Order: sequence, then structure tokens, then C-alpha cells
Amino acid sequence: MVGPFQTQAPFDLLIVNTDGTLAERSGNGLTIFAQALTEQGLMPAQGGCLLRVHHDQPGGLTPVSTSVEPARVEDQQGFWLDLGKPAFGPAAVAAQGVGEAEFNGRPLNHVAGLSSLNAAWQRSQFVRIGNPHCVTLVEDPALLPSNAQMGESSLEPGLTRLAFAPPTGAGEPCAAGVNLQWATLVAPGHLQARVFERGEGPTASSGTSASAVACAAWRVGWVEAGEVRVSMPGGTAPIRLVALEDELQSVHLFGAARRQS
Repeated sequence: MVGPFQTQAPFDLLIVNTDGTLAERSGNGLTIFAQALTEQGLMPAQGGCLLRVHHDQPGGLTPVSTSVEPARVEDQQGFWLDLGKPAFGPAAVAAQGVGEAEFNGRPLNHVAGLSSLNAAWQRSQFVRIGNPHCVTLVEDPALLPSNAQMGESSLEPGLTRLAFAPPTGAGEPCAAGVNLQWATLVAPGHLQARVFERGEGPTASSGTSASAVACAAWRVGWVEAGEVRVSMPGGTAPIRLVALEDELQSVHLFGAARRQS
């Protein structure tokens, strides 16, 4: 991350992926940034502040703004990040050449590049929460790829083609690339997920990915609005979904960060 460029809110920043590309949003990154602001005495004492991420990715507004507010959850001091209203479907992430699928009577999409890697990866939900996501839903936790498996030659090249924009990837189905997730329901309000990030690869924990997973699960009736937990190899993310009638209005992510000695 690069920033802040101001000494008072709102704060502008850049988020740079390992491959050198700019990200529109990162839940973990914004949490770390908010903690750094707090330690520097820049975080307002009341009401939090607005963080604005500038990027050059096509198909999305810049900057992407996130409201951040200090909070305590389960005796852990951290921040609630208001990620705004999610958008669903291929148009939300500028996906091309995808098929139709169905899950729990809800329309989803079929991504041929995913099902060619594993025949069980048939049903995916595209979600934009400031950045693009493709959440593949499976009913058996055994069908979730491990981070080690995603790094093997049988999966890594194909996942990179899907997730990364050119020249590293193929930019299909999304020309600007897309974050990939796999999710399953393990208990009421509790989801398990795996993540292959655009610009990064296999990832132990991702805040926006966890939020996209929660939104996709709500869309197919796996979870209700309210508190949702998403467990990944790197930890469990508390998510809060706010809905009005049959429409998801906003998604909120709780995160905490600590300075490493």
C-alpha cells in the first residue's frame, strides 16, 4: 500500500498487487492501513473515516471509497469496513462467454474454464464489491481446493489464466481479471472458503473474498442477512449483511491488524 497522501480524512491510497497491478480494494489491506492511521494518530476519535483507493482497472469507478469505523468484536479491537452495495451477475464484473446454471432455484453461471479443471465446479456467482469476484459453490467441503493444490501444475496454470489479466493470464472470462473463490456451507451462518486472488494466486485469507462469498451464499439462500462467518485457512472473517426485502443493501467486514515486532 502507498499512502496516506493527506494528514486528515478522507485518506487516499494505492494498493499494489504482487504482480505490480493496482487493486480496487482489499479488505485486509484497508484494515492494515486503518491500523497504521490509528498508530500515527490520524484516525478520527469518533465516527471513523473514509478511505479512497485509486486504481487503473477498467470497468470500475475510481477511487473506490470505503467507510472505516473502529469497533470491538469478540474482545478484539479492529474496524468495521462498509463495502457498500454488492452487484451480481456477469455484467457486474464484465464477464464474457459464460453459460447459465442454477442452484437452489436461483440463477447462477457456468464458467467453462473452471469446470474443465474440476467437473464439480459447475455453478458460480459473479459479485462486485468494488472489485470483481467469481464464487463457485460446492456442497461438499472435500470439493474445496486446498492452497497447496491450487499451487500444483494441475490447477495453477488454469487458475492463473482465469484470474489474471493479460499478459500473465488470458483475461477470460473477465478482461481485467477476477478473484476466484470456492465456498460451502458448513453450519447455519458459517461458510468455508478458499481463495485464488487476481494478481496474487492462492491466498490464506482475503477480506473482500470473504465478503463476496457471504453475498453469494445469501443470493442462493444458504445464509440469511445478519451476521455471517467465513472461514479460510488464514482465519475466520466476521461479515454483516444488510438486506431490505429481497435485495442486499450493504456488506460489512470486520478486520483487525497488529504491528509485528
